[in-house]
Amino acid sequence: MPEYLSQLSTEEKLVKTAQNVLRKIQKYKNKGKLLEIGCAKGFFIKTAQDIGWVVKGVEVSKGMSSFARDVLCLDVFNGTLEEANFLDDTFDVVVMIHTLEHMPDPLGTLKKIHRILKKGGLVLISVPNMNSFKAKISKEKWTALMPKYHLY
Repeated sequence: MPEYLSQLSTEEKLVKTAQNVLRKIQKYKNKGKLLEIGCAKGFFIKTAQDIGWVVKGVEVSKGMSSFARDVLCLDVFNGTLEEANFLDDTFDVVVMIHTLEHMPDPLGTLKKIHRILKKGGLVLISVPNMNSFKAKISKEKWTALMPKYHLY
């Protein structure tokens, strides 16, 4: 398969996943300001923006944040949540998809999220499931076991 087709397939999967997650979010919050921490190339927040959310992203990878800004025209900060220095009570929804396990201080990160989240706001966090079927059959070869990157 040509590389551009496999890339498209991956992007399509990311968009479909984003649509599913956003449907779940919208059961509790219907539009507003949404922040994704660890937004990578920005496909999740682009999908959210396309359905009416006001979005921002935070991404430590310079290449990925540049793609999100330059190609998808998104408001993405290149750096950490701490460096982004958002004001208190800014966001209606904060999303972290497979990001919290990369944080050196997860509790500190959650406290920062609490500070920037509006009262009654929603936090959606997804982390690798060590008890999943795939984890159990793959054991030490499970791709989510990345000791250098997954700190928790």
